[in-house]
Amino acid sequence: MIPQRLRRSPRFLAAARTLAGLAPTWAANRVARPCFVVGSGRSGTTMLASMLDMHPEIAVVPTEANHLWHPRSYPWHQWPDYGGAPYWIDPVAFSRHSAGLHLQPGAVTPSVRAAFGAYQALTGRPVVVNKSVMINFMLQEVSELFPDACFIVCRRDGRSVAYSFAVKELPKITSNPIYGQRGYPNDFEFVLRHQAKLWNDTNAEISRHFSGPGRNSRVLEVRYEDLCSAPGEVLKKIAGHLSVSPSGFDSAAVMPESGRNTKAASGLSAEAFQMATEIMRPQLVALNYPA
Repeated sequence: MIPQRLRRSPRFLAAARTLAGLAPTWAANRVARPCFVVGSGRSGTTMLASMLDMHPEIAVVPTEANHLWHPRSYPWHQWPDYGGAPYWIDPVAFSRHSAGLHLQPGAVTPSVRAAFGAYQALTGRPVVVNKSVMINFMLQEVSELFPDACFIVCRRDGRSVAYSFAVKELPKITSNPIYGQRGYPNDFEFVLRHQAKLWNDTNAEISRHFSGPGRNSRVLEVRYEDLCSAPGEVLKKIAGHLSVSPSGFDSAAVMPESGRNTKAASGLSAEAFQMATEIMRPQLVALNYPA
C-alpha cells in the first residue's frame, strides 16, 4: 500500500506523467471509473477531496492537475505571454484557450487522460478522482475525453464563497506586479465583484451542462452546508454514486469549524454584502439560498 503522503505528492503525479509519456496509449486505457469533483472554488471541494482520498478504493489526483488542463495559462502569472485575463475574471475565455490547445476534436491524444491513467495504475485503486474548480467551463470537453465519468458538484452560499475568495486573492494582486501591468486594480471591491460574478456564472454553467439529455444520472450534487452538518449522510450518498463501500470513509477526520458561512455577513459591510447578493441573485434563487 502506498502511503498517502507519497500518493498525494506532486512528485508522484510527475512520475505518473513520465510513465504516461513513455506509454501514452497504455496509460490512457488504464483510466477506470473516473469521477470529477467540480463547483465554484471555496465551496468545500478541497475538504471533500480530502475525505475521498482517505477511502481505500479511491485515488484522488494531487494538485488538482490544473497544469495539465491549462498547460499554457496556469499558473496565470507564470505565463506573461498569455494575453487573456486570469480565470477568475474571464473563465470562459481562459477555458476556451486551454481547450483549444489540446482538448478539441482532432487534437493529439491529451496527456491529461494518460497522466490520470498512469496515476491510477501506480496507486492500484479502482476509482480515480480529479477535483478541480478550473474545469467548470470545459465540462463538454471533459465529458468527451472521459465518456464514462461521473461528477460530484459542490454548492455553497455564494456570499461566503465570494468573500473567502476575495480575501485569498487580494494579496496575490498586491504582491504580483503582473496584475498592475494588466490594469487590474488593487481593490477589494473589484475582486469581490468578480468573485461574485464567477460564482453565479459557474453555478449557472454547471446546471446548464448537466441539464442535457442523459446527464442527470452522472452527477451528484453536494452542499457544503450538509457536508459540515451531516458528513456521514453525504458520504453514504457519495459511496453509492461511486459504487464503493461506505465503510471506507472516515467522516470525522476532516471537519471544518462550525459557522464558516457566517464570515461573509460579519466580514463584509452591509453595502458590499448587498452588492454581492444582487450579482448572485439569479443563482441564489435557483439553488434555494436566501436572496
